Amino acid sequence: MLRLVLLTIAALLIQAPGQALELSSVVPSRAEPEALVTLSGGPFTRQTRVLFGALQLQPSVFDAERLTFRVPDLPPGNYALRLRQDGQAAGQGYSFEILELTPRISAISPRNINSCFDSDARRISIEGEGFSPETAVLLNGATVVKRYYASDRLEFILRPGLRAGVYGVQLRNPAGKESLPYSLWINDIPKIYSVERGEDFVNHYEVIVRGKNFYFDSILTVSTPHSELPDVKHRPLILHAHETGPGALQYPLSPQSDRIVYRDCQTLIYQRYPASYQDKELQLQVINPDGKKSAPFTVSLP
Repeated sequence: MLRLVLLTIAALLIQAPGQALELSSVVPSRAEPEALVTLSGGPFTRQTRVLFGALQLQPSVFDAERLTFRVPDLPPGNYALRLRQDGQAAGQGYSFEILELTPRISAISPRNINSCFDSDARRISIEGEGFSPETAVLLNGATVVKRYYASDRLEFILRPGLRAGVYGVQLRNPAGKESLPYSLWINDIPKIYSVERGEDFVNHYEVIVRGKNFYFDSILTVSTPHSELPDVKHRPLILHAHETGPGALQYPLSPQSDRIVYRDCQTLIYQRYPASYQDKELQLQVINPDGKKSAPFTVSLP
C-alpha cells in the first residue's frame, strides 16, 4: 500500500511540470498590422487565447506546440503579449512592437497624361493600402499637394508646365517608410484628331486642326501626296505658328501667304489661300519643337 502511494505521488510530480503552459518564443517580435506571428511553447489547447495589450485574440492556427495569430490593427508602439488558458493568464510575458504600415501603391489613374491637360486630368488618383492623413506624396522625390480620402485612396494635383517624360510616384509615411515607386508618363507627342473647314473669306478660308499636344511654336506641314508635279510632291508647305506674332519675322509674310495661328494646345487655325477652289487631297502633319511628329492626316480641301 505504501509503495502504491509513493508511485502515485511520483507520477504526479513528473506530470505536473509538463502540464504547465509555457511561451518560449515569439516570431517575429515586431511586425506591421495583419502580419502573421507564431508562438512556440505549449501545451496549447483550443481554449488558449492570446492576450495582446487590452485585446484577447483567438489563434487562427494551432497545435499542441505552436499558435499563429494576426497582428491587430492598432497604432504603432509596444504592447504586452501573454497567453490565457482556463480563464487565467499563464506563461512568460513578452513585449511586441507594432510597426507603422509601409504604404503600397496598387494603381494610379490616369498613368498617361498629355502635356496639354485640362483641370480634370491634373487630379491623379492613387489606390493601395497603408495610407494615413499624414502620408506624403512624392513626385520624383519632391512633395506635392495631396488629398486624403481613405486608408486605400488619395489624390494629388499635377501642376502644369512639367516636361514630358516618365515620373516616379512614391508615398512616404511619417516614420519615413516609403512605397515602391510607380511610374507616371507625361506625353507630348502631337496628334491630329480632326480637320474641318472653318470660316470663308474673300480670298482664303480657315482650316481648323483639332488634336492634342500642340505648342505655340509647332510646325504644320501641308503636302499634296498625289500631285502630278514632282517638285510639289516632295516639297511640303512648312508653316510656323510663332511666325504670325508681331515682330516674329525679320521680313513680314505676304498678305496672301498661308499661315497658321496657335489658338491653344488642342487647336491650330490654318489660314489657307488656295490657287483654285477645286477639292484636292491634302496631307497635314504637326511637328513639335523637339522633333516629335503626329501621324499624317489626309483630308480633301480646295
